[in-house]
Amino acid sequence: MREATIRDVAREAGVSISTVSKVLNQKGRVGTQTIEHVRKVAEQLNYTPNSIAVSMVVKKSNLIAVMVPDIITDFYAQVIQGVEEAAREIGLSTIIVNTDAKRENEYGLLYGRIGKLVDGVVAIPSVNDRQIYAAFDKPIVFVDRLVDDAGIDSIVIDNYNGAYAATRYLIGKGHRRIGFISAGLDINVGKERYLGYAQALRDFKIAENRDYVYFGDWHEATGQRAVEHFSALKQPPTALFAANCNICIGVLKYCSGHAVKIGADYSLIGFDDHLLAHYASPKVTVVSRPTIEMGHQAVAMLENRMTPQGRRESRKKIVLPVKLVERDSVSAVSDESK
Repeated sequence: MREATIRDVAREAGVSISTVSKVLNQKGRVGTQTIEHVRKVAEQLNYTPNSIAVSMVVKKSNLIAVMVPDIITDFYAQVIQGVEEAAREIGLSTIIVNTDAKRENEYGLLYGRIGKLVDGVVAIPSVNDRQIYAAFDKPIVFVDRLVDDAGIDSIVIDNYNGAYAATRYLIGKGHRRIGFISAGLDINVGKERYLGYAQALRDFKIAENRDYVYFGDWHEATGQRAVEHFSALKQPPTALFAANCNICIGVLKYCSGHAVKIGADYSLIGFDDHLLAHYASPKVTVVSRPTIEMGHQAVAMLENRMTPQGRRESRKKIVLPVKLVERDSVSAVSDESK
């Protein structure tokens, strides 16, 4: 004997499938008598809801996907935590997808089985390509990174002023030779942080030295290669600004393995707080961003977009502030060492 389906319950109860779903999920406005009747019919038919099957029928799964380039990185893990906390509060479940920062994986998520199942997506995109998102017909909220001309809601942080503040802090400690380590300028995050760094140099009448700017990717190896590059210069920087947590970790690893002392040989500031910044010796000064709050706000924005009224609203962009957390990795320099 086959198992009863939600269609069977709706037919026997004389109501719509949507009404059965509302009753069994305890969501939506349904009269008391109807609730009792539907529950009685479901019990008589020994009906056990299949959440995936129900979602295919009623076009709502109460699932959202969280798409990140790398689930191991502290920043992404904290954003995921924020998303899951906020989603749980409003009765949504989450599916975490690691894209490995690959375009084809992002595309596969959106237009494959997961994209068809979920009600919306919180995404940290890896590539600046609006074509990936152009045909996706469910709500999306970008976190941290933007895609040009995509017309999609976003939660970002003040990258420019965060980088400006970090560079100004180093200048205030007497540094004039400041190395900047980042990924390229194709994504807003890298571009805005570089522009903040460069503007601070200009404002304090310091000429930008292209030998002190190192572009790679967002991984640890970039930090390691950058310090190797700077150390080979005739006149190396006295301070380094690592534009994300992985790059900062790469800097720390290189220095640890090559008897290079943070605070003495190089002062260091990182963009993003992370565990190693707390436990390194010396502890690392960082630009800290509200990562969990970014996840919370992304869910609030996505929840709004999943309503009929929210879908009609114009695109929104929320910019959250950052703060400089001063620790022990930046030393003042004398006039002779500048």
